[in-house]
Amino acid sequence: MAITLAQKQSQTNNLTEILKGKQCVVFVEFSKFNVFDTNEFRRKLENANITYTVIKKTLAKRSMSDMNYAGEHPELAGQIGIATSVDPIAAAREVFEFAKTHKGVVSIVGGVYENTYLGSDAMLAIATIPGRDVLYTQLVSVLIAPIQKFATALAEIAKAKA
Repeated sequence: MAITLAQKQSQTNNLTEILKGKQCVVFVEFSKFNVFDTNEFRRKLENANITYTVIKKTLAKRSMSDMNYAGEHPELAGQIGIATSVDPIAAAREVFEFAKTHKGVVSIVGGVYENTYLGSDAMLAIATIPGRDVLYTQLVSVLIAPIQKFATALAEIAKAKA
């Protein structure tokens, strides 16, 4: 069923409002979604404070042209949904995690990061960045390693002299 011009304008305006203030936009291709998978996917994204919208590709392209993103809008094939988040990597990470457990159902085909269009490879690289807590742990371990080595060396010297 065809949608009217007013409905198209409404959908375009809604997507423009959704995109404002979002750090991460992920284009999700969903070709083999069944109802169960769709509900599970939407629930998982909603729990992570990620907005998921399905809109016609031409209307999405029109909305995104108003956002002044750098680069060129990627060509999108198949059925496309748009996951957005305020967190810089949350949308990409959650879609990637879901895609790992549901192979062939959803995939990342591109997105927008730091107001620049990116392809699927770049968005997958962003999706595999560890979470903030893991990064903090890694930073602390790197900072404390020289101190631990120094303490170990002093302990060995003390054993040798004893």
